[in-house]
Amino acid sequence: MTSVILTPGFRDLLEDDTILPGLKNFALDYEGELSALGDTDPAAPPSLSASLIQFFEQSTDPAYPQTYTVSFSGSGISPISSIEELETALMEGLATGTLDTVTIDYGSTEILSLDMGSTSYTLTTGNQSLEFTGAFPDTLGDFGALVGMASEIDNIVYMSSAEREAFLAPLMEYDITEVVLRDSGTELLSLGVDFATGSYTVAAGGYTLDATITTPPLHELLNTLLQMEMEWGEGGVQSPHLRLYDASGTLVAENADTSDPGSPHFHGGYAYFSYTPTVSETFYMFGASVGDAGIGFYDMGFWMSGSTGDWTELSEDADAPADATTPYIFNGPGTFTFNGVLFPEADRDWVAVELEADTEYQFSMSGFFEPPWEFEGYTLGPITLTDPMGETILHIPETDLTDAMALQALIDEISILLEGLGLPPLPEGLLGLNNGDPHLLTLDGAAYDFHAAGEYVLTRATDGSDFEVQARMSPVGENVTANVAAGVRLDGGNVMVDAAAANPLTVDGVATAVADGGFILVGQDRVYREGDTYTLIHTRDGDLETGYSAVVVGVVGGRVDITVALDGYWGGNVEGLLGNADGNAANDIALADGTPLDRPLKFDDVYGQYRDDWRVDDAADSLFSYGAGEGPDSYYLPNYPTGMIGLDNFDPADVSAAEAVVTAGGLAPGTLAFQQAVLDYLLTEDESYIDTATNTQTAIDSRPAEAPAIETPDTDGGGLEGLLTLSGKLTSLAGEDITGATVTFQPTGRSVSLARLTRDDGDFSFDMVAGEDGHLNATRGYDADTDPGINAGDALDVLRIAVGLPPSFGPAEAQNFVAADIDGDRRATAGDALDVLRHAVGLESEHTPHWTFFAADTDWDALDLGASNTSVSSGAAVDALAANFDVPMTGILIGNMETVVG
Repeated sequence: MTSVILTPGFRDLLEDDTILPGLKNFALDYEGELSALGDTDPAAPPSLSASLIQFFEQSTDPAYPQTYTVSFSGSGISPISSIEELETALMEGLATGTLDTVTIDYGSTEILSLDMGSTSYTLTTGNQSLEFTGAFPDTLGDFGALVGMASEIDNIVYMSSAEREAFLAPLMEYDITEVVLRDSGTELLSLGVDFATGSYTVAAGGYTLDATITTPPLHELLNTLLQMEMEWGEGGVQSPHLRLYDASGTLVAENADTSDPGSPHFHGGYAYFSYTPTVSETFYMFGASVGDAGIGFYDMGFWMSGSTGDWTELSEDADAPADATTPYIFNGPGTFTFNGVLFPEADRDWVAVELEADTEYQFSMSGFFEPPWEFEGYTLGPITLTDPMGETILHIPETDLTDAMALQALIDEISILLEGLGLPPLPEGLLGLNNGDPHLLTLDGAAYDFHAAGEYVLTRATDGSDFEVQARMSPVGENVTANVAAGVRLDGGNVMVDAAAANPLTVDGVATAVADGGFILVGQDRVYREGDTYTLIHTRDGDLETGYSAVVVGVVGGRVDITVALDGYWGGNVEGLLGNADGNAANDIALADGTPLDRPLKFDDVYGQYRDDWRVDDAADSLFSYGAGEGPDSYYLPNYPTGMIGLDNFDPADVSAAEAVVTAGGLAPGTLAFQQAVLDYLLTEDESYIDTATNTQTAIDSRPAEAPAIETPDTDGGGLEGLLTLSGKLTSLAGEDITGATVTFQPTGRSVSLARLTRDDGDFSFDMVAGEDGHLNATRGYDADTDPGINAGDALDVLRIAVGLPPSFGPAEAQNFVAADIDGDRRATAGDALDVLRHAVGLESEHTPHWTFFAADTDWDALDLGASNTSVSSGAAVDALAANFDVPMTGILIGNMETVVG
């Protein structure tokens, strides 16, 4: 596959009649009158003079009864005694004179004019005009040369390369550099051409097409195009005449009869004979056409009777000699065929061969030609089409068209892309969801929560095919996770959508861009993008018409929601966390061996063997990409969650408040999506989960009437025992509680972290198993409503620190150096001061104020910080827990130059 890009903007350009209406609705003012000129009879004898030639024609169409007058105006036109004499002189290149204008009148109305000059032609009909700029013929001698070429153009295929070049030399004197189409004076389209470089630019209504097409010289290009128009066998000598002469020039054998019933019949005839020489010497094969009347290609060959050896095939680069004294000499042993051409008429080819005495040889000549499909030297692209906003809506990269297969592959890819413009609807029937924190709905309608941390199989083919969907889940709150990435195996590779990546989409580990509203091919499958939503289409056989499945991955902040919509084929042919799609929700939540979990669902069952069965624990089985040293275990937390969580774990007043928020978001109380949204909001205080739940309800409502009823298995709670508490409080340098921060604990050797939100008192806590160690940290953005203000005075203090002066409040403390480094480059510089100032005056900046947290017992005096070194690790290390442990942390508002409370 190349990297062809086609976007919906290109589709709209083709299909939307409101785009470029002048071009799409273009019509000639005199279209009917001009069409009627296609079939006419003379209305009067032509008129000739040295300055004007006129023809008078009558259309056979009764709708146009008036006379047409076709006038050629110029000067010095000769000969003019008769039209026949002028035509003959024109064909023979003997006509003289210059043409200035050609006009066509219908009755008394001029319906077309062509103004001619050596550097421009302008064709006008009514209000429409077509203007050509370049170098053009304008004398009868020029036109005569071109007319003579036109009558012989088909013979290019029989000429040598040098002959073709000489034949087309008159045409090479002319050139087109620009073409402009106008209607009523308004430019509709312009075409800029540079044949020397193969560059073309088309502009229309703000759309611009830039194209490069590289071809061999014109004489070879025309040869290839003409040959491609020929059918298999066309162009062969029609009546081949084969003779054999000995060294003395005596004819020893021949077959000029092309109707030998005992020989195979080839297209164009077949000449054949056998001969046994009495002496070993040089013989001469003579190839011609019967009566020297034909031209064309041929195969000529000889072989020993009964020979089964390999043939040597030779092709002449130029025409073989037509002289027996200088024949083409075949010096090789054994048998051979010679591919030649007879051109022009009366051409004769001679080939010298060495024959052995007393050996019978077979000789043949057949008229035959197989048009070549080799395009050596042809390159298409790059071709780029941009819309009036400058957005690329079509791009074809440089593609070498080395043969017919390369050309066909490019055509096929463009065809597939054109067919794929427009997102296919989700297939009806089997719908599975993995949304929110995360809430799963199996393909048969069982709704349950799954809060494990790691990478898991959502659905996987059991029929031997390689279709599979996986989810990477990471903690986002207390005993709750969310999908942070999805992996799907399509026909052409593994596709990953990672919410944490700047470019969320990768194909086989390579970041891949998809234009908004566009799509890419992955093998025979496709990936569409609409904003932050990626729809991955799996077809099984590359044909949407025979059925397809869709995996919809919506990126929502740092997480993804996953919808799996399968076509009916997969019923009973899948397994995973989304069940087996056999129509029975009761057996969907099952181990890999098919054993359903007991109801109500128990913590030890869900987060025991069930979790282990569907976990991706080997990188070879994973659909995800990893950083150096990472693998599936990097995202797996074996002691997470520590318990099942539900609405019963929250204060009723908090639940009521969350229900009010969710109701205001448009969800109806009592629905599955409503319950999910309330829990998610209580856990995260993130209203995007309400939007997710709304999408969930929409998906549920779209299930077919015959789909199994949704059931929600009960749970009996439960969790790990003997847990220890890792707790603390977040405070500012002034000793004030910091709320709304995300506190994380990253276990040693893992790439994921446990997460908590600090509430009104700035406290946090984690329930953990004994022996856990890792790193504690916290993050929080700047809140202008509750955080200390940051103003120009802070920027000035940062600048003073950067240049070695004390800030306005006195000598800088270590924490002030850290607060001054807003761009995080481990130094306090004038650039930091400028970023702080930009924030203070309301301008956008890449670097903005935020909170960074450090262990409260950090020995700042021992760090030796200054303007040239602000480096200090944030957070706090936590050794293996043996008892409950308290780790308070202090937050520094980066960009705020507050004094440090001692």
